[in-house]
Amino acid sequence: MFKKAKKMIKKDLQKRYEKMEDLFQKFEHRVYGHLEDRLESLESRIDELSDVLNRRLDQLAEQQAPQEEEAAQEETNPSPEEEAPAQDDLCQIKGIGKVMAEQLAAAGIHRFEQLAELGPEDIKALDLEISGFQNRLERYNWQEQAQQFIAES
Repeated sequence: MFKKAKKMIKKDLQKRYEKMEDLFQKFEHRVYGHLEDRLESLESRIDELSDVLNRRLDQLAEQQAPQEEEAAQEETNPSPEEEAPAQDDLCQIKGIGKVMAEQLAAAGIHRFEQLAELGPEDIKALDLEISGFQNRLERYNWQEQAQQFIAES
């Protein structure tokens, strides 16, 4: 009797297993089908966006080409107004060395007049822009020194 019950239970479990396996395969097929469809639509969208990007890059390249040519022509033929402005030797001011003079020049300060005319907002901007600038202007009285050099020239 136990053998017969055992056999029936085993047969029942086998049927249930086969049914579950069949359901799992159907589910797996649906999921993979959905994923493949989604992947295909994403790939086509990526292709569309790549085409749009390439067209825009081509447009930008076409726009920049004439601008670059104009800039190259202007560099080779500078007008008299565009010649480099005269620069003062800012290293004459106590507290300004070669490196600081280069950093000031990079910030657009080349002349004693520019240094003398700096306002509080300009000084704050330079404090943030130039490393090592903090409080040097006040500590060494750069603006007063610049005014003295202006008066002497």
